[in-house]
Amino acid sequence: MATTKTTSTVTEPYRKRHKALRSILETQGWKQHYKELVDYLQPRKGRFLISDSLDEKRGAKKHGNIINGTAGEAIKIIASGLQGGLTSPSRPWFVLTTADDTLAELQPVRQWLHTLRNRMMYVFARSNFYGAVHNIYSELAPFGTAAMIIDEDTTKVIRCRPFTIGEYVLGQNSQFSVDTLYRIIELTPWQMVDMFTFESCSKSVQTAYNNKSEKPVKIVHCIQPKQRGSMLRLPASMIYESVYYEYHGTPDRFLRVKGYADKPFVAPRWQVSGTNVYGDAPGMDVLGDVKMLQSMEKKKLKALDKMVDPPMNAPSSMRAQGGTIVSGGVNYLDVQQGQQGFTPVYQVKPDLQNMAFEIDRVEKRIQRGFYNDLFLAIINMDDRQRTATEIAKLYEEKAQVLGPVLEGLQSELLEPAINRTYNVMLRFGLVPPAPPELEGQDLKVDYISILAQAQKAVGTVGIEKTIEFVGALASISPSVIDKFDADEAVDSYSVMVGVPPKIIRSNKDVAAIRQQRAQQQQAMAMQEQLRNAAETAKTASETPVGDKSMLEVVTGSPT
Repeated sequence: MATTKTTSTVTEPYRKRHKALRSILETQGWKQHYKELVDYLQPRKGRFLISDSLDEKRGAKKHGNIINGTAGEAIKIIASGLQGGLTSPSRPWFVLTTADDTLAELQPVRQWLHTLRNRMMYVFARSNFYGAVHNIYSELAPFGTAAMIIDEDTTKVIRCRPFTIGEYVLGQNSQFSVDTLYRIIELTPWQMVDMFTFESCSKSVQTAYNNKSEKPVKIVHCIQPKQRGSMLRLPASMIYESVYYEYHGTPDRFLRVKGYADKPFVAPRWQVSGTNVYGDAPGMDVLGDVKMLQSMEKKKLKALDKMVDPPMNAPSSMRAQGGTIVSGGVNYLDVQQGQQGFTPVYQVKPDLQNMAFEIDRVEKRIQRGFYNDLFLAIINMDDRQRTATEIAKLYEEKAQVLGPVLEGLQSELLEPAINRTYNVMLRFGLVPPAPPELEGQDLKVDYISILAQAQKAVGTVGIEKTIEFVGALASISPSVIDKFDADEAVDSYSVMVGVPPKIIRSNKDVAAIRQQRAQQQQAMAMQEQLRNAAETAKTASETPVGDKSMLEVVTGSPT
């Protein structure tokens, strides 16, 4: 933590880039689209602080466009489904291994990787990681893009801070990978002094602090790769720079300057079209249906209103005395011949059954757009029909439909989060000493969550079917067993399903066990041979041939 004060243009490069990244969000239509998605899908999300007033009523009712809440419920279901299927807090969802299969077979290496994974799982569970990741899924489904900082914490090891759409803008490197995040936050003067120190703040903030003002101030936070020729003077080991400055403050100072030895944030996207910075989302696909659903609900309610409370015709004589349409009320009318009394202007008889049918169709399209039919398939099955095979098939179907999305989440969310957590644990001394065999070796992450295993189901099913086929064929031609490597099948299958390393022995241990078994079998065979030889000799010595025994005849010597 430091305060840098140099020339009057110290923050200018960051202000210019922030403005350029915001212009992409606005000129390419992302901002307008996001606001519409917020209005119709997630009214409590989204904060577009550049244009929105600081005096906005954050607690005000924002659901004015929503009559039917199907879309909101669908988003909750897909977010919960991804949480349980990818990053369940109640079961392991990844394992650590090495790119070198030979090293991965060594028992000390396997045990160290298993211990490290368990420690990382404990860190995730102890921090706010799972709650933050659930927030990420809730942003990805409607908006297609999410972002979260994973910072160090002296008590919880890591502390996650997810954002909502509109709070941040992103930038990409030459590989079209997101490596830059600018975000706007609002802090009260008291919060600013507590976070940055009194001296770091501008004169206006210091004055507001002294006057006990609670009016929030806009702060810009930038995280990006360390720039060439940077005046921040960060250590060479810091490859990312982080700066805070006041959005409306003077450009002669930073509130805080910090460096990171690794990328401290994740910015996953649902699906990316071409070289777009921001992702596409299921919410974008169903927005038309959501608007249609709200319109249909309004018309249905309007029809019902006209049916139960229609406009009325009344004789002009009632203008002075008035009338009532309250249930049970009585209107006394002197109706002349050929005239009608108190009557509806028109009779409305809406086809409520067909209305409900059409609304149900639109609701189901929205739910399918958010993959609710896949995530609720198991829950909606009848208990008498639910079998392990059917459940496995349903999860496999999920993985096939969501395959590209799952791979993107693994590469842009889970792997960076695991790498970041490992590096923080390493700096805090929470990583156990590695075996010497792993010196200079890179670690690899394999995912074993329910959805990840469903993705690998094709491989495990292939192994199972091959075993069945070879077993059946061996009854006809036993030599076919020589073609099947059972040891390799066990190793491959155990990796795919993520079993604990203690269950599967290493090749070295297996070789030692087999050698010991062979030696025991050899010793037993020798004992059997000696026993047979002794029995044979005894029999020969007792069998008479003339006046001699058979043994004397064979050996030519008296017994």
